[in-house]
Amino acid sequence: MKLTLILILFSTAAVALKFEPYYEADLPNLAVKITKDEQGNFIEVTVNEWHDSVYTKEGNKNYIFQQGYDYSRKEGFIRTFSPERKLINETYSYRYDGMVVREEMLQAFELFKTNADVLALLSAVNEPITLHGGFNFEDENADMPCYPGNRCVHVFASTPSIAVVAHSIVKLADKTVPYPAYDTDKVTQEMIEIRMNNIRKNREKL
Repeated sequence: MKLTLILILFSTAAVALKFEPYYEADLPNLAVKITKDEQGNFIEVTVNEWHDSVYTKEGNKNYIFQQGYDYSRKEGFIRTFSPERKLINETYSYRYDGMVVREEMLQAFELFKTNADVLALLSAVNEPITLHGGFNFEDENADMPCYPGNRCVHVFASTPSIAVVAHSIVKLADKTVPYPAYDTDKVTQEMIEIRMNNIRKNREKL
């Protein structure tokens, strides 16, 4: 009975809700590199790459560095390459994962849009909905769903008249929404407002 009710709610809300197309300027940067399994699930995401000169006993040496996240290990990585892109060193830690990239953010949006609890929150919305996100979220305790290493990200929905109609935390590591109705703290609210103001400014330039 409960499953039937959820399916009815999902179907009704999915038909009634109107989500606006994503603006290019609203999304994070594209990944440097992504590897996927046969089902299309992320295995590894390289978030960014930079070149740097490091002082050694033999003098300054140039290296290429890459930062990313390994979904199978639930850890971030930093890799060091020679200028010829020969791997010299790699280090793993949940501290190294970096911000989510565009491909991950789009997946987070889809998980948000198809979650029954989120759809219940949005069921009364009768305006076009725009989705935003792009900064990570971490719980403090190891027994919580978004403890560091689980690749959790804020997703929030707005309409022309309401800045935030729903705010959720999406867990990319297992494609769940552990906090569909996240209680926005002061710091997060300030970050959202900054992000929204930047989005508005970018749109005014279009």
